[in-house]
Amino acid sequence: MAYPNPAKSNDQLTIQIDYNRPDELVETHIYFYDMAGRMVHFAAQDDAKHVQCNLAQLGLAPGIYTYQVQVKTKTTSFVTKSSKLIITYE
Repeated sequence: MAYPNPAKSNDQLTIQIDYNRPDELVETHIYFYDMAGRMVHFAAQDDAKHVQCNLAQLGLAPGIYTYQVQVKTKTTSFVTKSSKLIITYE
């Protein structure tokens, strides 16, 4: 879940990552896609329960995006969840 959503183009975006293996280290990948399906940003982080992104630094223009979060432990394959993100003008 990403918040705030909708977000302004200069907001700090937080993506909360929920998984059912709290005692295991996880590898997290986050992909952002525009509505044409082009990947416009990728981030990877180890052992994260929250990932924060500064939208101004990502350079995403106002619009509708899909973001995909993938989480993997050492003993599992990637689990993927997708959702939409709306970015508005400041």
